[in-house]
Amino acid sequence: NSDPQLVGDESILLARHSNAPVVASKMRIAGAKLLIEQCHCQIIISDDGLQHYALQRNMEIAVIDAAKHFGNGLCLPAGPLREPKSRLCSCNLIIANGDSVNYELTMQFQAKVAINLRNPAIIKPLSEFRNLPLIAIAAIGNPQRFFNTLIAHGLQIKPIAFPDHHQFTAHELVDFTDQIVLMTE
Repeated sequence: NSDPQLVGDESILLARHSNAPVVASKMRIAGAKLLIEQCHCQIIISDDGLQHYALQRNMEIAVIDAAKHFGNGLCLPAGPLREPKSRLCSCNLIIANGDSVNYELTMQFQAKVAINLRNPAIIKPLSEFRNLPLIAIAAIGNPQRFFNTLIAHGLQIKPIAFPDHHQFTAHELVDFTDQIVLMTE
């Protein structure tokens, strides 16, 4: 029930969908201790935790964007990487997010239904939106993946990308009030 402006949108979504305790903390060790002591967790998954070397771990899993791979191969701020590519040698598992022949394990983004924001009880399969003019809005790290998924469902979209984790205002969305808008959660 935390405010997404304080803890971020991802932590709220993870808590809602997993029904597991979630802690958002810049102090990773303190967050892990809280999960162990107050929630009695035996397994802790730390999002973006590879570079937090002080955080004790039993297993390291790296997720790689199958479309972007390693960008220009440079670390922040010159490139997209948080760690050098050589860091993967010490990981126990590498998973590609998207189609990939380079990695044994892949995960796929799947979208099958749209949930009405005004009435979440209204859930429609994406196929019901075929042949309708649609606006597609995304504020995620790789918005094109979302747009491609909608196109693969046979939808005709006008894609609009916002920065990752963008906090929408009513003013930004007012132009779309009379249109069908599909957006990432």
